[in-house]
Formats: sequence, C-alpha cells, structure tokens
Amino acid sequence: MERNKKAELGWVMFDWANSAYSLVISTAIFPIFFLEFSDKTFQFGTISISNASVYAYSVSFAYIVVCFVTPILSGIADYGGYRKLFMRIFTTVGSLACMSLFLFDGPSSQNLALFSFMLATASHASSLVFYDSYLNQLVPVNRADKLSAMGYAFGYIGSVILMCLNIAMIQKPEFFGIQRCDNSYAHCISECGTLVDLFLSANICLVAKRSNLKMAIRLAYQRL
Repeated sequence: MERNKKAELGWVMFDWANSAYSLVISTAIFPIFFLEFSDKTFQFGTISISNASVYAYSVSFAYIVVCFVTPILSGIADYGGYRKLFMRIFTTVGSLACMSLFLFDGPSSQNLALFSFMLATASHASSLVFYDSYLNQLVPVNRADKLSAMGYAFGYIGSVILMCLNIAMIQKPEFFGIQRCDNSYAHCISECGTLVDLFLSANICLVAKRSNLKMAIRLAYQRL
C-alpha cells in the first residue's frame, strides 16, 4: 500500500476537531448551560419531566436514530464508495446544528436547542462511523494502531485546548468582549461547531471511489 501522508494528516486532524464536541457539548459546557437556562420541568400533557431527564432522553433518542440509520448507510458507503460523501454530509449538518445552539438563551428557545442538540449528536455519531472506516484504507494493518493512537492523541489535545479557552471565556467574559455570562456559554458552544466545520476541509484528500448507487443500495440491503 502506497503511503499517503496528506490523507493520514487529514484523518488525524479530523479527530483533532470532532473530539471537541464530545468534551464541550456532550460532557462539560452544554449540559450545564441547558440545565441552568431552561425550564426546570418540561410539561408533556399531564406528565412533568425534569430538564435533566429531558436532556438524557434527547441523547438516547439521538443514538436510537443512529442505530436505525447508519447500518444501511454504512452498507451503501462500503459497496458504493459513498463513505466520504456521507461523512461530509453528517459533519456539515452536525456543525451547523451545533452552531445554531448559539441561539439558545432561555425557555423561549429551549425546544430549538433540544432539536439542534439531538441533530448534532446524531450527526456527530454517524460521521464517526464513516470516519473510522477509513483507517484500514489509509494504512496497512501493521500501522493502523499507530495512526489510530495519533488520532486519539490529537483529539484529546484539541478538545482540551478548546475547553481551556471556553473556561476562560466563561470565567472572564469581559476579556473577550462578551457582556453576559450566558452569552459566554453560547460563544463556547458555537465555537465547537465552527472548529469541526473548519477542519472538515482537511479530509478533502481522503479516497472516494464511487460505483452505481442503485447497486450499492441493493447490496447494502442484502447484507443487512
């Protein structure tokens, strides 16, 4: 297998960007922001559910969608060579959904925030399915562990750098020209989507050999 250093770097830098979502949005910043500025209880008919439970249910729903969507799409990607296309679509949709969380500023926009969060979470998880599938195409088996470890390492570094910047923005918003504390949260969240979208361009060098779409769909359903 001929080595493609540019493609390997693109694969690693994608991890540099997308790992920020797992830390900033899924774990550290957005959950606190949502629980602080949304209604404490959500009313569904006669049922009252706490905002913490609603957040947990939204994560579950997003991954249920992923479970139903990715098996058939991954089959189409494998047989039709649409891996790169699907990865770019999910990454772009997830980035835009993540950036739209900037609009969340309280109960009046909490439903939009929940929808955007679920869309971003589902898109992020789906993009990783196609991203990970590139590993064996880029390097031989004896180098797969090394490239994978490099991706993980860069992912942790990138997410920690953004997290440190976000903490600084929350603690000292006036230093960054931000007037209110909730606006500093919103800026942190939108930065994550922007970062992922910017580094999506690093993957333009990944291999994308396509075949007939109808044939790919038929083979994907047969495999499923």
